[in-house]
Amino acid sequence: MVSERSLIKMMTEAYLFVHFLGLATPRKCPLFSSQYLHLVSFPSLTHPSLINPTLTGIGGARIPYDVNTALVPAALRSISRLSLFGLFPTHPSWCTLASSYAKTWEDNTLSFFAVSVPAQEAGSRLQAYISRSSFPGPSQSQSIDSDVKFYALGLEGNNNLSKVEVMNTDDCFRLFLLNTTNQSQLSAFLNQTANNIRRTFPAGLMTSVGMLVANPAFGPDPFYAANVSMLPESTLPSLNLTMRLETQSGRTYSSDTS
Repeated sequence: MVSERSLIKMMTEAYLFVHFLGLATPRKCPLFSSQYLHLVSFPSLTHPSLINPTLTGIGGARIPYDVNTALVPAALRSISRLSLFGLFPTHPSWCTLASSYAKTWEDNTLSFFAVSVPAQEAGSRLQAYISRSSFPGPSQSQSIDSDVKFYALGLEGNNNLSKVEVMNTDDCFRLFLLNTTNQSQLSAFLNQTANNIRRTFPAGLMTSVGMLVANPAFGPDPFYAANVSMLPESTLPSLNLTMRLETQSGRTYSSDTS
């Protein structure tokens, strides 16, 4: 159990990290070491796995999707709220400043991780995945009635991958932690999440025994079929993801009709 003091300390450090290292405006930066210099990254490619206990981890990605699109803006929102209640009396500007930074991260980080595979190409990638992985079941390609969209697990992965193009359930972090106000972005995000949940593996994330953590079928490189695990979600996270999706969809509907 994290103490209140420790929690405040961590959130303060998150704010200082964002503020003093110039991370208030995430943007693509053409430097060799990382073209995403202003995004939060792991210090090396041998970081502990977030999916399975191998060094492959999230495809070796240095720049994780969930941290940059959900955890950082959520921490900034918390800092803003804590400041509003007077927990940082020597920094009165943190309330508005952290809130402003949070919105920047909420609105501008998703695009770095976006993956869109045209429907016809998606069908071809499914067949290639089935061949490489010896998957014994049907391809479920008939359920692909539009372009397949999802957000990459991370950037700058193993095997010189610019994006780790693995469909995943890390969308749940954004659904759980944020209540964004960009309605067009939220609608598109919810649509792709719902489509990926409703489609059966390998076309999506659903199986007869529940939801998968990840689906590597749409990665164009043979690396995906050989190295990415598809661990099933537990029942509780799957249920919570579905419930949170419903809640966020209700927000979008209410906004569109008001």
